[in-house]
Amino acid sequence: MATISAMARQTATMYSIASKGLSYGESTKNSSLTALWGGSDTSRTNSSYNTNSAYSTLTNRSELAGLLKEYDNTKAQFNKQFSSNMNDLGTAAAKLKTTNFNVAGSTDEETEKNTAAVADTVSKFVGKFNTAMSFLNGVKDTSTKISNLTNSFSDAKYFSRNLEKVGISVKSDGTLKLNEDQLKAALKESPSSVESILGKDGLAGRMDNKVKSAKMQQDKLFPSAAQMMGTSETNVTYSVRATTAQFGYNMVGNLLNMYF
Repeated sequence: MATISAMARQTATMYSIASKGLSYGESTKNSSLTALWGGSDTSRTNSSYNTNSAYSTLTNRSELAGLLKEYDNTKAQFNKQFSSNMNDLGTAAAKLKTTNFNVAGSTDEETEKNTAAVADTVSKFVGKFNTAMSFLNGVKDTSTKISNLTNSFSDAKYFSRNLEKVGISVKSDGTLKLNEDQLKAALKESPSSVESILGKDGLAGRMDNKVKSAKMQQDKLFPSAAQMMGTSETNVTYSVRATTAQFGYNMVGNLLNMYF
């Protein structure tokens, strides 16, 4: 049977996820959550807890309800930001997939206009990709599934040589940097080559598939508070560090049943 200290630690883990979640958004509630735990250390690299404060939360109905509310708020915030990023990136990828890369016009002026339009489409795609990639980088430590998803989106590095041919370099954090002048030169020289690298059979096509796959996984990326209460999903969803800290946490469900 789990001790009250163990249950307190596992509740602190749940707090840590809520606190960490709020910290990657723009919420200012993180400090109030820290106050609730009386100075427990919930950083990603340190998992020590103030057991007395954790015990107090376990045995205080209003504080425990507040913890659950903050956790659910964090889940809702994650889902909102995740959906927004995936929708924006999906729209940008779909447009790039159907772009006509043949920029040659009947006049130099028309060619320049066509080239600028394609470059603008690529630039907007890169911007949406970078926003989504930055979001995923910020939340990847929340769970193993989110970490795996982040890694799948950062695979552009494996295509870096081809991307560099069209003016796109891959940064260490997985985001992209576009050199528009180099892209425009490549479009004028060999539009078919640019299309094969960036179009439906290239970067845009791969990203479109990744976005669709990510949307299908969304409900499983961030478990609900109910799922955290001892369901088998807990053991397969969270990272080794979090899973170790959560050992015996299912006993908290029994305690909550006493309250609610």
